[in-house]
Amino acid sequence: TGVTLQAREAEKFKSMATPVLAGELGEFLHCLSWMRTCLLRFQEVSAPLWEVFTKAKATLYGILDEAKDKAGCRKAHAKAQRKRHYESIHLASVGWGSEHQAAFERVKDLMDQAMELAHWDPNDPEYTMCLFTDASQRHYAALLTQVKNWDPTKPVYEQQHEPLKTFSGEFKNAQVKWSTIEKESYPLIEALS
Repeated sequence: TGVTLQAREAEKFKSMATPVLAGELGEFLHCLSWMRTCLLRFQEVSAPLWEVFTKAKATLYGILDEAKDKAGCRKAHAKAQRKRHYESIHLASVGWGSEHQAAFERVKDLMDQAMELAHWDPNDPEYTMCLFTDASQRHYAALLTQVKNWDPTKPVYEQQHEPLKTFSGEFKNAQVKWSTIEKESYPLIEALS
């Protein structure tokens, strides 16, 4: 009938213990990334986790750069810069706190709210497509739905929407300074693209 997360897979994520090492957090986030189309506002909810994960990796490379400068260990530096050498960094050493723990729990709660995505038939004229977008200071999201047999006498929120896709993201660099209208327009343009 549609695409959804398997209950047993969702349960595995929901039962995961709080990560202690950067590698554990990275595994959690990267595994969830492929499910993001079923999870509303995934990017906004998971943002604190991505920040601490990125900080853990950056800390490793900062330490390695310092060691390289002091000892001239170019070979060791190059080897350590290879993928996944950040895994043994303790999250507590890069600022893991109550904000990150709360975000971790909220991300796991998203599993209970995962949407079943409908199949789209572009040749069926009975479907009406709807696109909903929103933005905040730091994040944006979009939801594409279809409604079979649109009833013009009902408001949009009373129609029988079937979700097709959702995506979310974070404003970065110069985007953070955009005006409200630019931020509100961005997910609409991204969705249409």
